[in-house]
Amino acid sequence: MRHLIDLTCVDHIDRAHRFNIWYGGLSCTNQKRYNILTSIAERELAVSSMHVFKSLNWAEREAWDMFGVPFRGHEDLRRILTDYGFKGFPLRKNYPVVVYWEKHWDEAHDSVRQKLVTLMQASKLTNPFFDYRVKWLWEKFPERI
Repeated sequence: MRHLIDLTCVDHIDRAHRFNIWYGGLSCTNQKRYNILTSIAERELAVSSMHVFKSLNWAEREAWDMFGVPFRGHEDLRRILTDYGFKGFPLRKNYPVVVYWEKHWDEAHDSVRQKLVTLMQASKLTNPFFDYRVKWLWEKFPERI
């Protein structure tokens, strides 16, 4: 196998070895694809294969950023997809779904600021008088709705 195409993780929250790490490889000479699957516990270190396959640099950093899987021997494990100062790992099964804060650029202060998120959809769902019908369709074809 000369090409490592992909690395991804799966979180099984109910297992002792919580994370499955899947490597997808390709052998052009044998014209075959190879799948390697390994499992690690939550506080266990996975062994980095970046020294063998340089393409794993981004994939291992992504697994760290999204799942919190640390790789022993990786020289540059830092966040690449989430924001600076982000706490937690978004693709874990126990990550909270509702986010209450968002970051935005404030022109008046010339810096990144944090503000409370207003969840408009939640207020629509809890309002019994909210009209879910499409208004332009209802006005044009009232007999169909």
